[in-house]
Amino acid sequence: MAYFKFKFDNTNTSTNGSHFQYWMRCIQNAMAGLHTSASTIGTLTGENVDAGIAAGWVNADSIIINDAAHRTTKHAGDLWSNTTSTSSADAVYHLASNAYGTSDHCNIQFYKRHYMSNLIDGASTTTTFNPYVKMRLNYRTSTGWSMNVMDKNGSNAMPNSGGDGVNAYPTYNTSNHEIGDSNWSKGDTLEIWMGETFFVVSAYHWFGQTPSNAYKNDARNFWFGWFDFPYIDKVDGYGFGEYSTYYPGVMVSGGMANHDVRIKNSPPDTSDKAEWQIRRFGAVNGLGTYYNTPSYSHNYFAANNLQGYTYAPYPSMWPGALTPVTPLPSADGLGPLMIPCQYQGSTQNGRGSSTSTIGSSGGAASTKNWGDSRWSPMLGLYRLNDEFGNAPGDRLKVGGDYYRTIWSHKFGGSYESFNHGSSYETAVFAVPEKSVVGPDPI
Repeated sequence: MAYFKFKFDNTNTSTNGSHFQYWMRCIQNAMAGLHTSASTIGTLTGENVDAGIAAGWVNADSIIINDAAHRTTKHAGDLWSNTTSTSSADAVYHLASNAYGTSDHCNIQFYKRHYMSNLIDGASTTTTFNPYVKMRLNYRTSTGWSMNVMDKNGSNAMPNSGGDGVNAYPTYNTSNHEIGDSNWSKGDTLEIWMGETFFVVSAYHWFGQTPSNAYKNDARNFWFGWFDFPYIDKVDGYGFGEYSTYYPGVMVSGGMANHDVRIKNSPPDTSDKAEWQIRRFGAVNGLGTYYNTPSYSHNYFAANNLQGYTYAPYPSMWPGALTPVTPLPSADGLGPLMIPCQYQGSTQNGRGSSTSTIGSSGGAASTKNWGDSRWSPMLGLYRLNDEFGNAPGDRLKVGGDYYRTIWSHKFGGSYESFNHGSSYETAVFAVPEKSVVGPDPI
């Protein structure tokens, strides 16, 4: 995997979309493998902003880990291709449209294929299998940074409607999740993990101060992840054959607003905002019903399995977002746990197209069963000890591989909500720096 940490220039107060385009092009070129060191950010074609304008990124405080060893793939296909055709590109990722900025916003659009797509050079499956999703990284001065994933047709954007950056802050409940809104200087760091089996973005807001309790209500953060499932031919080959937008993978979107997750032992207020969604494109259960899972209510959850508070049951993941992960005692003291995260589909009941629930599989509603029989590892995502490390983006080594951390949200004071006066713990995740190739098909 490639790992990029972009540090915003907090002296740059530009609101000009044409400037944003240059700085977004730096991200595009890193994803394409053209930057292998942070020292070259801003020097390549398409990255040079007008004379007299401050730089978008602080190279000395940015990190680029992007050599060939970190861009490995399972098959002969490259990690990235600039080919924009969805039928001819033979890489895991390929460009949809170049970084573009105008007025007060910018974006880059690209596609990601499942690691076992038969169009990736060297991949082979027993069926014609070409699931892919369209992704869009957005910045707009009125709404800040966001990341959207859409189905292969560019529809059904998650976690936000539209997928165009207009309603781009990562929540529906208020505008309080706007990361880096107003002008460019309001971003703190933007981190990207780009692997064969996952794509992750994590961003933190800059409010002009070092994180502290005195300013904790001025902070915001969000992270977005798309994670492939291992390929099971009789399940995934069948699913794709039934529904062309089927993809064996899942999206996670999380974060907080009006509270700084970077401050340890500091609980949020009940009026603060939380974001948590687990959704995927398509699920097949028995008779093969396709569906898009609905979003959570953003603040409330039922116990540790994260079933929806209003409509039950939703899919979940394990360890759950409200599940504590304590250090492991060892001969050297308290050591870290690193638990592979697992998607857990809801197989029994589900929410139908209206607000009512429908029956279980085999019952009267069996032909319209909205359950999801797929349980799967979320390739590339791990849960660490609560409160692990000193800051987001910390580097840790497990075996011979390095990982970087994401600080997601507070929890611990309630079995149903992030926002509780006794939620002192911080949920910490890890994603590999190096590309993790997918397992062999089953």
